[in-house]
Amino acid sequence: MFKDIRKITEAYKKQKVDLPLNHRERFKNKLATLPKKHPKNNKIRALAIAAAAIILMVLGLVLKYTTQDKVEEIPVEMLDLATVSPELKQLETNYLTAINYEMLGIQPNEQNKALLDFYFQRIGHLASEYDTLTEAVITQEISEELIDKLIDNLKQRLQLLLELKEKLKEQQNENITTQNV
Repeated sequence: MFKDIRKITEAYKKQKVDLPLNHRERFKNKLATLPKKHPKNNKIRALAIAAAAIILMVLGLVLKYTTQDKVEEIPVEMLDLATVSPELKQLETNYLTAINYEMLGIQPNEQNKALLDFYFQRIGHLASEYDTLTEAVITQEISEELIDKLIDNLKQRLQLLLELKEKLKEQQNENITTQNV
């Protein structure tokens, strides 16, 4: 039952095995009939694995950011001067009406363009400041100081418009006197 492997291998060495003469041709024919493995399959498989990994990562990120605990936004109650005092709202309305009325009375032309640009720039700055103060009224606690700033802003805009109208009248009078001379 037990055989020595060395003796078995010596027996094979002593035997001389001759290969048939056409063994190379038969081997080539067998290779030709076997299905060929395409190296593209490995590349496609690697790309498929990479694509699947990317899809899983994107899906994970989408789920993470869309299912986070959503903080409920509490609507901020819109506050304005009317909620503080109807008199203040009436005062604001009066100033805005006066400002709009004075703006309508201004006739722009080429002679007063530079003057108008200068004053309108200052008025525009005051208007944006007024908008900022109005937002502060909505988001912050209403204080007397904030209301005073709003009213002062309206006064300054109206004063600038009145000053502009006076300058325009002076400029118009100068033009008339130079034309008469």
